[in-house]
Amino acid sequence: MKNKRAQIFAVYMVLMTLAMCGLALYLYYQQQKNVSNSFIYPSGLLELKEKQELFEIQERNLVIVSARETLGEEWNSTEFLDNFEQRFFNYILEEEQIQFREFLFSGLVLDEQEIDFSSLNEQGKINLIDLIYDSGFESDVLRIRRKPVKKKEILMASERDKINFVMDLDYVIEKEYLISKGDLN
Repeated sequence: MKNKRAQIFAVYMVLMTLAMCGLALYLYYQQQKNVSNSFIYPSGLLELKEKQELFEIQERNLVIVSARETLGEEWNSTEFLDNFEQRFFNYILEEEQIQFREFLFSGLVLDEQEIDFSSLNEQGKINLIDLIYDSGFESDVLRIRRKPVKKKEILMASERDKINFVMDLDYVIEKEYLISKGDLN
């Protein structure tokens, strides 16, 4: 008699386990139908990378144009460097360079504080640009360096009516350009 109870109990445990697994699967599929969520696709990161590449192309063009316009000064002199920096900074502040400024100064973080470029006065903007860029000559080659700049972006999914997983993105951009006098002809 004892063996029969053990056999019935074993069958009962197997059926109970299968019933619980079925219930878990049923609830999972019901929840999947009722929950809608939206993830961030890598397209946001790719767009950010594309903006950075376009920015760097514009930046290089501004460097070359500023250096070409300063060629009247003696190459590898402090006068050349001062005039170059003044022209370069003025180009950055021009109205035509709004996309350039938007990328560089949006989400800009210096000393753990986000900087609002639009709220700065003219001298404050020039000082900020001077903090970001460094230029000088190294063995007859003009070196323009964008110092490491921390930027902060918030990436959100395109469908905001669903559950949205927001992604805070912190990254650093920096670049160096080496220009010889022969590159400007």
